[in-house]
Amino acid sequence: GAGNIPVNISVDTMPAGHGIEAVLDKGTPGERSEKKFGAPYQFVFFGVPCGEHTLSACRITITGQRIGEFVTVDRVGVGDIIVAVGDSITYGEDDDIYTDDWSADGRNGPVTDIWGTSYGGFEPILNNLLTNAKGYPHSVINEGCSGDLAYRGLDRIDGILAKYPTAGMWLIAFGTNDSNHNVSASVYESNLRSIIARIHAVNPSAKIFLPKVFYWPKDLVQEYHGCMQNIISSTPNVCMGADLETSFKQNHEQFDHMANAPGTWFSPVKTHHPNGIGIQKMAELWRDAILSAI
Repeated sequence: GAGNIPVNISVDTMPAGHGIEAVLDKGTPGERSEKKFGAPYQFVFFGVPCGEHTLSACRITITGQRIGEFVTVDRVGVGDIIVAVGDSITYGEDDDIYTDDWSADGRNGPVTDIWGTSYGGFEPILNNLLTNAKGYPHSVINEGCSGDLAYRGLDRIDGILAKYPTAGMWLIAFGTNDSNHNVSASVYESNLRSIIARIHAVNPSAKIFLPKVFYWPKDLVQEYHGCMQNIISSTPNVCMGADLETSFKQNHEQFDHMANAPGTWFSPVKTHHPNGIGIQKMAELWRDAILSAI
């Protein structure tokens, strides 16, 4: 795969007749350079192979003579951008393992909520898993928000798209809170379809994944899963995501509330969030779903 690297260089003052040279992967067989005389100093390197790259810049004369030292930025990544949008489960609430809160490349880390609490979530772990599997950089963005229903995700999606218009994959995970609030299957499906339509209006080729969510013990979630199948069968570039429901039913110890209710599937006395081990499992399930679909 390949992508484009846009570059915008800010310059306070520039002597007359001088400009900027931007160099991609300086000193390597794949080195490329672009020169620009006159602000704005904006460049685009097209068709850059997926991987980690360097970007260097220096001042030049009108004849192209380089002046002074290069300023270099290391680890400019070209790879996959994935955005996870959902509720507290996507956000990572009750993640109690802190040693995996940052991805190995430092691109993804803990997210702080409005109350000042930070959780790592599955996103940094998924970054590591996909980067290792595919051999090039990933960024998995955490746009989870505690308490969100699908209609709130719809309210937020335009703002998220404005931040990540080129994201090629989206993990859209709503349903647990919709079930708790008795949102009908038809309304739930309509909200999901609207979210998907907004994403595809910005990036028609974006691949969207819908997971089988886990839930308060209500039959509504089973209806929601049917809605997802309807959407997947009728909408291009929409795939089934991680099967969270089956996994957590089979692995109670990975569910946060099980500490207060051993031997049961659901207890209202605590929460319906995966613990740190469960968060790691979620990342593995998402990795498997993504790799099987691309």
